Amino acid sequence: MSSHEPSSEHRPVSRLYLRVWLAVALAGTLGALGGLAMAIIIYDPPGTVAARMTGATLALLEREHVSQDRAQRLADEWNTFVRITDQQGRILVFAKAAGRTAGLNDEARHRIELAGGQRLETGEFGVGRPPWSAFALPLIGIALAVGLATFPLVRRITRRLEAFRQSVTELGQGQLSTRLAVDGNDEVADLARSFNRSAERIEELVRANRNLLANASHELRSPLTRIRMAGELLTDLHGVPEQLGPMREMRSSIGELDELIDEILTASRLEAGGQPDSPQLVDLGQICTEEAHRAGLPFPLAPVRMMGTPQLLRRMVRNLLENALKYGQERAVNLTLDQDAQETRLIVSDLGEGVPEAERERIFEAFYRRRGSSEAQGGVGLGLSLVREIARQHGGTVHCEANTPQGARFVCRFPCSNPSSS
Repeated sequence: MSSHEPSSEHRPVSRLYLRVWLAVALAGTLGALGGLAMAIIIYDPPGTVAARMTGATLALLEREHVSQDRAQRLADEWNTFVRITDQQGRILVFAKAAGRTAGLNDEARHRIELAGGQRLETGEFGVGRPPWSAFALPLIGIALAVGLATFPLVRRITRRLEAFRQSVTELGQGQLSTRLAVDGNDEVADLARSFNRSAERIEELVRANRNLLANASHELRSPLTRIRMAGELLTDLHGVPEQLGPMREMRSSIGELDELIDEILTASRLEAGGQPDSPQLVDLGQICTEEAHRAGLPFPLAPVRMMGTPQLLRRMVRNLLENALKYGQERAVNLTLDQDAQETRLIVSDLGEGVPEAERERIFEAFYRRRGSSEAQGGVGLGLSLVREIARQHGGTVHCEANTPQGARFVCRFPCSNPSSS
């Protein structure tokens, strides 16, 4: 983290929930104002319709006598009632809108005195249940306003959270250089800064651990070489028959330790993203034949060429064969190699006890040892981990499956146009 970047304790952080609340409140206010405006437009104040009805009736009385039929048409047209009475209060004309059963609204009546002592009275009926549209339209308006106002903010937040989830996934897959883009000063941005600091620290720790392991393994080579030379010298100078067995066991143990150191150094280089040599055209068939002969297996194979690193491919084949001999108890170990226009396939199988389905992925983890494996079988669980990493370095894959009739079967696949050829 750069020195000019303010610390999280003193950085002004805008509260995300306040922004969301303000957006929702603003949208609700706009929706309420819109609903109020619609109500003002749709509904008239009490008595307005009655006053208009009175005006229409007076205009009609100036031209003609208002009959019962004419009054009924007016009441139906204005959705009101009309009543004309004489001086004694007797009803001369009365009509009300058809289908109206609610009571009269006393606040919405309009009365006026006519010539000759008659009285004209118009009025509105009591307000019943408003139509569904009176509720639906304002609610739809509020929902649309809330949605339109909050969608950009919510989408921006979710997009940043999706990027955060993707970065966490990549970090968990071993891509320690993964970092998040810091955008803004809210809680999500502060979380991104914390994630970047943690990822940087993890990368530093892993790098230091790899360097320590590689350096320690490299430093062990010189003492091992001296011990091997001393053992050979002792055998040559004092080759007593009783000492030949222990000397051979010592040389075998030194060889296993040297092999382990070589695997650790190779794993450190691969995990660091490097390769010992540049890719070149390799005869994988010849490598398999040589490694099979080294393991005491007569498998002469036809030439199969691909782009890759010879040292890594040789290590991969050797580890697969040694694993088959170790766990297959040297029973019917088989090696096949074929190639078509799409891919190159390397298959190593045995007739041992096989690998349980639950462990067929875990055996490719570094330092994982199968259940029931003994110290006498040797190994620390790096062989198959190196096999998978080397396959990935060459753009390929490797998996374990059940063999027929029994045992394990390891299948490596490399595309003919693998990344190493570029």
